[in-house]
Amino acid sequence: MGRCTVGYEGIDIGRETIMMSKKGSLKVITMATVVVLVNCLLCPLLSLAQQARPVFDVITINAAITPPVAQYTLAGIAAAEKSGAAGLIILLDTPGGLDTSMREMAKGILNAKVPVIVFVYPPGARAASAGVIITAAAHIAVMAPGTNIGAAHPVAIGIGGAMDKTMAQKVENDAAAYVRAIAEQRGRNADWLEKAVRKSASITAEDALRHRVIDFVAEDVPKLLAMIDKEEIMLSGGKSPVRIKSRDAILNEKVMSLRQEILTAISNPNVAYILMLLGLAGLYFEFTSPGALLPGIIGGISLLLAFFSLQTLPVNYAGVLLILFAVNQPRGPFAGHHRRHFSPPRFFFPANITGELCRCPLDTLCGHSLYRGDKGNQPWCVVGGRNCCPGSRFNAAL
Repeated sequence: MGRCTVGYEGIDIGRETIMMSKKGSLKVITMATVVVLVNCLLCPLLSLAQQARPVFDVITINAAITPPVAQYTLAGIAAAEKSGAAGLIILLDTPGGLDTSMREMAKGILNAKVPVIVFVYPPGARAASAGVIITAAAHIAVMAPGTNIGAAHPVAIGIGGAMDKTMAQKVENDAAAYVRAIAEQRGRNADWLEKAVRKSASITAEDALRHRVIDFVAEDVPKLLAMIDKEEIMLSGGKSPVRIKSRDAILNEKVMSLRQEILTAISNPNVAYILMLLGLAGLYFEFTSPGALLPGIIGGISLLLAFFSLQTLPVNYAGVLLILFAVNQPRGPFAGHHRRHFSPPRFFFPANITGELCRCPLDTLCGHSLYRGDKGNQPWCVVGGRNCCPGSRFNAAL
C-alpha cells in the first residue's frame, strides 16, 4: 500500500509540474504576441514619422565656375525636383569663373521648382566675381562668419584678353543690369550689387547682412536649417509663397562623379590658358617641322580641350572632334613610312594671280615640301614626297 501511495503521490506531482509548465508557456506566448502586435502597430507610425522629416540635397562647389560646375549644379536642381526634396543647399566657395556658365547656373536657380539655398561656407570661403550673382540668385542667401562677397567686375581672359573701351563698357553695363534685375526679383540691395559689378566692391558676411545682400549669417549647416525653418519664399511660376520646413531635416549629399571632377580640373581658366598656349605652340612646331606628328597631336588635343574649357565648344562637340582627330592620326610609331595603306587627300592651291589651279596630292603622314617654279607665273603646291607641279626645280621646307 505504501508503494502504491507513493506512486499516486508521484503521479500527482508530475501532473502539477506539467500544468505549471503549460501556464508558463502560455505566458511566454502571450507576451511574444503582444510584442509582435506592438511592433506591427508602431513600425508604420515610425516609418511615417521618418518620412515626414524633410530631406535637403546638398552639393558642394569649391572651384571656379566652369561648364562642368554648371552642369553639376543644374543636375543637382533637377535631382532635387525629381525626388521631391524640401530644398537644395549649395555650399559655395569660388573665385569666380566664366560668364556663360554663371548665367546658366543663375537661370537654373531662378527657375527652380524647389527652394535653393546658397551658403558661402566654410569660414574663409568667398563668393567672388561670378559667385556674387549666383548668391544673389538664391531663394535664400547665407554666409558663414569669416567669409566675403564681391569683386564682380567682368574681365576678359585668354590670349589678347584686354578689351577695348567700347567692348569693356558694353560688358560692364550688361553685367550690372543682369545683377540688378536678379536683386530686384529677390528683394536684395540692388545698388550695392551693382556697385560690386561696376566698382568691384567687396564686403564681409556681417556687412552683407547689414546691407541686405544676404538673408542670414550661420556658423554651420545645422544652424542654417534652424534659421530658415518656416521662412516663406516664392518659387518660379508660383502664385503663393511656399513655407520652408527644415526642422529635423535629413541631409542628402550629392558628390561630383569622377567624370565631372576630371572635367572640372581641365576647365579651370588657368588650365585653359595653358592648354591654349600648348595648342598654339604644338601647331606652330608641326607646321615648321612637318612630319614630327607629336607636336601636332598634342597641339590639336590641347586646343580642343582649351576650347571646351573656355566654353567655346560644348562637351559633346569637343568629344566628337577628339574622336575624329584620333581617327585621322597614324597607327603606330612608324605609320609615316607606310603611305601605301592610306589614300592621300587631294587639295587645290593657287597657281598664279590669274586664278589657275594646280591639283596636287597631299600626304599628311610624312614631311611636306613646298615645290615652286623658278618663274613668277609657275604654279606651286604643298605635296607629300614628290613634285606634282610641272616646271618646279627646287623645294623648301614648309
